[in-house]
Amino acid sequence: MPFPEGVLEADKSKSRLTVITVVCALLGIVLGIGLAAGTALLYVIHQGGKPVVSGPPTAIIAYECMMLVALTGVFFRALYEMRLKGWQAKVHDPRISEGMIGIAVRCSTESEAADAEKIFRDLAAADVTRDSGSAQ
Repeated sequence: MPFPEGVLEADKSKSRLTVITVVCALLGIVLGIGLAAGTALLYVIHQGGKPVVSGPPTAIIAYECMMLVALTGVFFRALYEMRLKGWQAKVHDPRISEGMIGIAVRCSTESEAADAEKIFRDLAAADVTRDSGSAQ
């Protein structure tokens, strides 16, 4: 059976993940330098003519903070861009896996639910059940 039209098309929506990655990485570098150099300058310990703020340890802390902030920012941005549905209960019937078709209707009032049930019964639906509101 062939795929329906449009199923195999690439997603053409704009993504801001690269911009967020760069911004978070720069923010992480500033945070790391501020953390390493700031701590060294706040608690000065003179060690035989060595500089108070040393380059290699500051670079290592800056790198680690850059990675931490960049990965955290991209993770949360990716979650946002996925547009995940709410963590609500889903309507599920095991008969759908066996080949039957399921139609779920969300109604805000009791009269809408009664009207929907009547429409499905009039159209000779195989089974009409009402969920007790767990999917809202």
